[in-house]
Amino acid sequence: MDADRIAEAVPILEHVYAVGRKIRKLDFVGPKLLDAYVKVGRKIDAVRLVVEQLAENRKTAPPGSPQLGGILASTGNTLLALDPAAAEPVLRECVELREKLAPKSWPTANAKSLLGAALFGQRKYTAAEPLLLAGYAGLAADAASIPRPGKRTCRTRPTG
Repeated sequence: MDADRIAEAVPILEHVYAVGRKIRKLDFVGPKLLDAYVKVGRKIDAVRLVVEQLAENRKTAPPGSPQLGGILASTGNTLLALDPAAAEPVLRECVELREKLAPKSWPTANAKSLLGAALFGQRKYTAAEPLLLAGYAGLAADAASIPRPGKRTCRTRPTG
């Protein structure tokens, strides 16, 4: 689909998304709208949508739970691609939660690496470095317990 066609679809997707917030069967529209926003260069709207969806998803996860940690990591990762500054507070919360739940686990190391990437994306290199190194070390140390889908996105050896 070309950009003009996607731009034409955005108002329709926005309408269906607004209606769909009351109808669970239309949950699939949010990611489609996000994708359309990104493709037509509406990053501000994309970030707003992701933050809005995070607020909705928080309602389904108990505070302090591993489920909330997963939601924060996924949301932070999505925001990281859009706006590292918007991702930072979400990923900070994720790291804090995961450190309380399982400080030596690969999800905690992953969260640290994502937060490090958010800081790096903002040119906060001094703050990013220890998180990136800790994330790498934690992922390498716990590589055996990373499930197969997670291994596609994690590297334990530098490439080069």
